[in-house]
Amino acid sequence: MQPLAEKALLAIEKGELTIIPERFEKIYNH
Repeated sequence: MQPLAEKALLAIEKGELTIIPERFEKIYNH
C-alpha cells in the first residue's frame, strides 16, 4: 500500500491530480 500512497502524493505535487475542495489537499497529504 505504501508505494501507491507515494505515487499518489507525487501526482498531487506535480499537479496531475486535483483534490476539490483544495482544503482537503493538506488533509490528504497527511
